[in-house]
Amino acid sequence: MTNRMGACRLLLIVSIGLTAISIGFIYNKLTYVPPIPKLESTWWGPGQPHNVDKSIRPFKINVPKKELDDLNTRLQHVKLTPPLESIGFQYGFNTDYLKKVVDFWRT
Repeated sequence: MTNRMGACRLLLIVSIGLTAISIGFIYNKLTYVPPIPKLESTWWGPGQPHNVDKSIRPFKINVPKKELDDLNTRLQHVKLTPPLESIGFQYGFNTDYLKKVVDFWRT
């Protein structure tokens, strides 16, 4: 009987040890962060590599008044359906939030 108890105790200790090692191995695999690869500086633009102008310069976007008036008219007459309750953005853009976006574009 004591021989059987000793075997069970040994089996339990070995099982606990293997489980601990397995958990440690799995944890190590899941939390491993690979090193960041070193990439060469490659030219992806057309032609031969050249210095790219990175300066920030002022610019103007010209939009005809007619286009702005049309946009304003469309924003004033937008028709929105009420959203489903407690849905958020699961079935598309929430129209309660879209009202805020439209109001922002109006001003």
